[in-house]
Amino acid sequence: MHPYRSHSCSALRAHDAGATTRLSGWVHSKRDHGGLLFIDLRDETGITQIVIPAGSPVMETVEHVRVESVITVTGEVVLREESTRNPDLATGDIEVRAREFVLQSAASVLPLQVAGQEHYSDELRLRYRYIDLRRDKVHRNIRLRASVIASMRHRMTKLGFVELQTPILTASSPEGARDFLVPSRNHPASSMPCRRPRSSSSSLPWWPVSTATSRLLRASVTKPPAQIAPPVSSTSSILKWPSPHRTKFSP
Repeated sequence: MHPYRSHSCSALRAHDAGATTRLSGWVHSKRDHGGLLFIDLRDETGITQIVIPAGSPVMETVEHVRVESVITVTGEVVLREESTRNPDLATGDIEVRAREFVLQSAASVLPLQVAGQEHYSDELRLRYRYIDLRRDKVHRNIRLRASVIASMRHRMTKLGFVELQTPILTASSPEGARDFLVPSRNHPASSMPCRRPRSSSSSLPWWPVSTATSRLLRASVTKPPAQIAPPVSSTSSILKWPSPHRTKFSP
């Protein structure tokens, strides 16, 4: 068996009852029901309920585990009683009765809870973004966005579109004022500075400019936009010609 998992936390169903499984994930929540300890184990695919019966040799270890700790559980898949089944959960017909328990990574006290729908300030959420991304709503939005983009790419590929990617290597200057493209070995003396606005909040894009284009863009500060034509083909080209209403460049 794999050292961490034989199934994901959304894979087990009623027909898996009686099988031995191994699951790994985060402790989403814990519930103590008078001798029975229940853990909702979460990974990126879903949640499976883990039950530790009274007298289990792993009970003492599990009692001290905090939520969001990473654990690995090995046990038997059993059917839930009819009254305890959860129709809102994909794995709501079964639970895993733990026989082995391994604490992979212990969590500290969290500044915000992953489980539940509590509201937190934007400042707190941004400070602990790596925790906020685990919350259900944010996680679902991320996966939805990925699914939409994958569907668009698949449909456009079927229609004959070809996706091309152009890598651009940049090297930042020490003071962070300007970025420069890495010079090309195939075209000596053709490195192109990437102009960017002085204000970091500006929405202007960055683009590489040649020496001739740089002079042209400097002239745009003093000349009306109508007198300036887009540059002709050369060894370097502007990725996007700026709007005349947003012509602002550092000299």
